[in-house]
Amino acid sequence: MRKIILIILAVFGVYNPSFAQKVKMRDVFANMPDSIFPLITKNNRLDCIDFIENDMPAQVKNRVEEPIELKSLTENYLKLKMSEVSHAEMKLITVSDTSQLICVVKTYAGPVMDSSVRFYTQDWEVADIPIAMPDVEAFISGVPEAEQNHRRDVVAMLHDMPFVAMSLSPDNELLILSLQAGELIKKEREWVMPYLKELKISLR
Repeated sequence: MRKIILIILAVFGVYNPSFAQKVKMRDVFANMPDSIFPLITKNNRLDCIDFIENDMPAQVKNRVEEPIELKSLTENYLKLKMSEVSHAEMKLITVSDTSQLICVVKTYAGPVMDSSVRFYTQDWEVADIPIAMPDVEAFISGVPEAEQNHRRDVVAMLHDMPFVAMSLSPDNELLILSLQAGELIKKEREWVMPYLKELKISLR
């Protein structure tokens, strides 16, 4: 993964010696293109930053007068509630002593949670970094031998509707994946839930 990222950085020409030393998530969020979150204006973002840095609820109205809220902001991470059914996370990923990428995860609940992930350079060029998504079976473990036939049936069902929720660790450069079982019938969902586990992918 690290070699792939370094190659992509070289292609985009983003080895900026000052970037990794100076950039903070507040500045990335403030100056990002409106196209990343089309319903959120720059004034929205600036107000959210001002509120949260002054220990106030960081809630404002977006372009269509719906509430958004900046839930968390650190030097390299943020979490943003975009609507009642969607949220986003951003993380600065250190690639080398002089380079970082911006990772953006968007999650929608419709009603089952499903996420997308995208990487950008500091100039907001898309960085085409492949993420190898685990197979459905990788999320299921600890099933007793006597239940293996049931396990195969449930895996087959989930293969037809593999909804995966993603989140970014505020403390580490990890992408955390959770297979969603909400589209299964109640009986199968209740059976599989104790055997589902989160998977973690290093972003470095």
